[in-house]
Amino acid sequence: MADTHSVDAVIHATTTEEWNPSAQVTHPHMPLEVWEQIFDHLAIGMDFDGWGGWNFAIHTALACCALVCKDWYYLTWYHLRHRVTLQDRMDVTWLSQTLRKRPRLREVVRLVKIQGTSSNSGRGQVRHLGTFAVMLAGRLPNVETIVVEDATFTAGSVRMEDISYLATFHSVRRLAISSTTFASTSQLARLVSVLPACQSIHLSSVDCAPTKYRPLTLLPFNHANIHYAHLHWVETPVMDMFTRISEVCRLRYLSLSIDVEAVESSTVSKTQALLNASAESLEVVQLFVDDGLCPTLPMNEAARAAVERYCTLSRHTHLRFLDFWLAWHDASALSWIVPVLSFVTSELIQRLVITIYYRPLLSADNVEVAMLTRLETHDDLVQLDEILQHERFSTIRAICFAVKFSGFPLKECKASLARFREEHFARFNELIKQKMPRSCQRDLVEISAEPHMC
Repeated sequence: MADTHSVDAVIHATTTEEWNPSAQVTHPHMPLEVWEQIFDHLAIGMDFDGWGGWNFAIHTALACCALVCKDWYYLTWYHLRHRVTLQDRMDVTWLSQTLRKRPRLREVVRLVKIQGTSSNSGRGQVRHLGTFAVMLAGRLPNVETIVVEDATFTAGSVRMEDISYLATFHSVRRLAISSTTFASTSQLARLVSVLPACQSIHLSSVDCAPTKYRPLTLLPFNHANIHYAHLHWVETPVMDMFTRISEVCRLRYLSLSIDVEAVESSTVSKTQALLNASAESLEVVQLFVDDGLCPTLPMNEAARAAVERYCTLSRHTHLRFLDFWLAWHDASALSWIVPVLSFVTSELIQRLVITIYYRPLLSADNVEVAMLTRLETHDDLVQLDEILQHERFSTIRAICFAVKFSGFPLKECKASLARFREEHFARFNELIKQKMPRSCQRDLVEISAEPHMC
């Protein structure tokens, strides 16, 4: 499948001083303005929200069109280059030169991904982050998201005087960092600090290099602006830093992963400490429950004790939206929903979302059958229906159930989705309506099955 990186390589290699683009006739009877409208129409449906996935079929079609000729390349550039991936300094230099030749393209870029250079560990150096900051300072007026991925920050690997140029990116609202190791939390704090308008932080699989001493990290200078935080599988020092941030800012959206297997010495987990720190301001909470990391909870005091330790929402009186993502292996994640809801005290809840997702490469048809068997033989949905009739949940306007498939290759993902819709969706829909009659009578239940691009 052609991707934008290979498209750039081919076009860059074939673009020379001797090649005059005006001499390339795209079609004798089709002016470029018409082709531009065709590409605009083709791009309808591409999803450019944040740093999630998009429609890969449309993306592939546009990438193939970009390989036809130089004119088509620049006509599709607008759609293909909402997102730019920079893997080394050569990529940064090429992007800088392209923007210098075609200044109009500066306004196109919405997301820039800085990817670590290849290494055996999977995480490489990102010295080109400093190069990007210096060379592109003030030249990407509409970039909204900066992503750092598969990276290792060692002491002095990126000069702080170069990083300081990121302060010129006034439009950046979101910083996303995944599969990255920092030498210290201070490096992370400095990276956040230089983005003056940053409001949203996404961290996934972020850790710090082992060190004997962990000095107190100064908070990012702009910590009061942070209202949205996604923290998944991050190490204790990073969680501690965000707990301190939450104590002094008005965090409104928080997404966390529950990991019962994490070894912690305190009686209150790091996730619960973070939830407590932002209790007065949180309006949206998203909890990822992986049943590979979280055991089945029985409906007894043991369940209440587990929830009290990891994800109690009893102090969150302004909570409006509650979103559960259940990674499906053996269905035990479903047992966490009712115990969590039993602690909710907010009388403002408007929407409850329960998303069951699993990867087709790991989940054969028998796992889908196991999900339906779990719903049939256990009272999870019956208990959910019962608790949602309590007075404090009278404000709920929607209870959404979604089955989502994620993973690559895309063909496998779509095949699993098609099979589920054909063979199991009707039964899934029937079971929910059968087990939750009172919620259905209130016309609250919505049910869907769809792919999840990530």
